[in-house]
Formats: sequence, C-alpha cells, structure tokens
Amino acid sequence: MKKLFNKGFTGLGQLGVLLGFGGAGLIIGSMVSVGVWMVMTGGGLTSMQTDMLNPKYAGAIKVVQAVNTLFAFFVPAVAYAFLCFRNGWTALGVGKTVNLKAIGIAIAIIICSGPLIDALSSLNNMIPLPASTKAFFDSLEKSYEDQVKVIAEVKSVQQFVLSLIMIALLPAIFEEILFRGALQGLLHRWWKSGWLAVVVTSVLFSAIHASWYGFIPRIALGLILGSIFFITQNIWYSIVVHFANNAAVVCYMYYNYLHNKPVSLQGDTIFPMWSGLLSLALIILLFRWLSRDFACSAPQQISYDPRNPFNEQNEIDAFIEK
Repeated sequence: MKKLFNKGFTGLGQLGVLLGFGGAGLIIGSMVSVGVWMVMTGGGLTSMQTDMLNPKYAGAIKVVQAVNTLFAFFVPAVAYAFLCFRNGWTALGVGKTVNLKAIGIAIAIIICSGPLIDALSSLNNMIPLPASTKAFFDSLEKSYEDQVKVIAEVKSVQQFVLSLIMIALLPAIFEEILFRGALQGLLHRWWKSGWLAVVVTSVLFSAIHASWYGFIPRIALGLILGSIFFITQNIWYSIVVHFANNAAVVCYMYYNYLHNKPVSLQGDTIFPMWSGLLSLALIILLFRWLSRDFACSAPQQISYDPRNPFNEQNEIDAFIEK
C-alpha cells in the first residue's frame, strides 16, 4: 500500500485549503483569460461576451477556455496537494504505471454506457419544471450549445486535432485532477467511505457544469469516472475514459460538419429505453472484472510535521521513492 504523508491537515482543513485555492484560481484565471483574449483578438472586455460566439475567434475561445480550466481546476488541486502533503502527486492519485488490460476495460465501460446515458437523458427531460424555471434552463442550455458549436467547428484535420487537445484532452486532465484526484480522494480519506465520496463528487461534478438537461446523465458519467478512480486509485485511468468520452463528442461534431449536417447537443435519443438496463448490467460486469486486479483502497495516510526535527526523514524518503 502506498504511503501518503500528511503535513498535519485535518479533513476539514484540507477542504478549506482546496476551496481557498479554487476561489483564488477562479479570480486569477479570469484576469489571465481576459489578457489572453485581448492579445489574441485585439478586442476589448466590453465586447468579449458577444465575440465569444463569433466563429472568427474560435481559436482564441479555445485558448481562453483552456486557461480558465487550468487555473480553476488543475492549479488549485496541485497547490492543495503539495501544501497539505509531502508527496502531492500520490495524494492526487497520479500513478507511475498503467495496465493496458485495465485501460481496455475502462474504455469498454464508457462505450457500453451509451444506452444508459441516453435513457437517463430521456428521464431527465421528463421531469416537469415551472415555466419560468424551464425558460431559465433553456437559455443557459442554448448559450452553452452556441459556444460549443463555435469552438467545435472544424474545417480541416489540423483544426480537428486542435479541438481534440483543447476540448477533449485538457478538460479531461484538469477536471479529473480536481474532482477525482483532489476532491474525491480527500473525501475518501476523510469520511473513510470510498463509495460515498464517489457519489458526492459526482453530484458536484454535474452541478458545476450548470446544465439541467444534462444533470442526471452527467452524474452517471461522474459515477463511472469516480468508480474507476476508486477501484484503481490511479488518476490516469479516469483521465483516459474522460478523454474518450469528450473525444467522441468532438468526432461527432466533426463528422456532422464534414457532411453538412446540423449539430445539436440535445438531439433525439438513439437507443430504446429498455437498452439502458442492458447497458447497466454490462457496466456492472465490466466493473467486477476491473476490480479483480486492484485493491480498491486509498493510500495509507501518515501524519508528518515538516517542522519536527525528529522526523524519520530517511524512512519517509524511502517510502516516497517506492
């Protein structure tokens, strides 16, 4: 079992540190993003909101979004991990090796989840809402979809590759490091319940995307990603699966653009409702297969005070090297 050297922070203290760095990251990310936008487009702050729906600035929009997620998700998570722990990468679940068989199973899980996600989307859309609330969520959804269409409009192989990096890969890395590596890992060690940490993190993961019509399906996606991380205790597996999910959306959009088809993120369902149950059964079987090769346990947390001169430094260094 891996050793995790805590510098004396309680679970509540760690959460406070993570939230503090997250708030600072949002502020810094916003300021840096505005500066990047002005340099790349020559535009001003007053017209930025309107210009971010202009396909002319698609490249700048991708960079700005990457900068925002870098400072809002990745930087706070890494800063939290290294402030609270001696071996911060271990705290985030960054493993040194991966198992190709496990990667194959993990990707099979996200592929098999298609009918389940489709069924949950239908159920989500069936939930009745007051007219004013529905109008509010509709406006949010339209704004989000309009912006995604702009940044995902690709007319060449080079633009397609750039979209895969900026829309699929970087968000997968940044979001997984924060939600699974930092937050889920923190709650798992604090509450001593891995599955409760998976559920709570999944709900927060969905809520932060501010999409009512994708709320329940995104919780399901979070449960899949969180379960993969809980079982493997290696963030690379959930990053690969998250990337595969995002990349499928980019490929779908690219295909539609190449064939002059309209792109809609809220299109008709593809699979019949009953197939969701078959999808769920396959996912459970694949998770059982995946769990055979892993211990499903978080790293052992050891209190460590860096100000104490009597620490067994050689022993700590030896554990870290392992």
